[in-house]
Amino acid sequence: APADQQEVFGNLLETAGKWARSRMKVTLSSTDGSMVLRVEDDGPGVPGSHRGRILQQGVRLDQQVNGSGLGLAIVDEIVTKYEGHLTLGESELGGLLVEVKVPLTEAA
Repeated sequence: APADQQEVFGNLLETAGKWARSRMKVTLSSTDGSMVLRVEDDGPGVPGSHRGRILQQGVRLDQQVNGSGLGLAIVDEIVTKYEGHLTLGESELGGLLVEVKVPLTEAA
């Protein structure tokens, strides 16, 4: 649904924008019957041991940056609703990489 798409894009861009020092990279592609959205930043990143925690509602690793701690949890919930997957990793830019992969569906 368009509202869900806007929510996913908006939350990912807002999160990357909060943490980026000066650069963000957004890539949208399709592969193997799925849409793949990658959002990267050059911020401090998130250690692997904490990545699962930031997908929990209300969890914030750094209280110095404004936010509710809901953004990535909401994205994960929406992506799961569409039988997709959200993964977190390290960006080539040095910060966090968020990858969303959702199966493409045929238009009716």
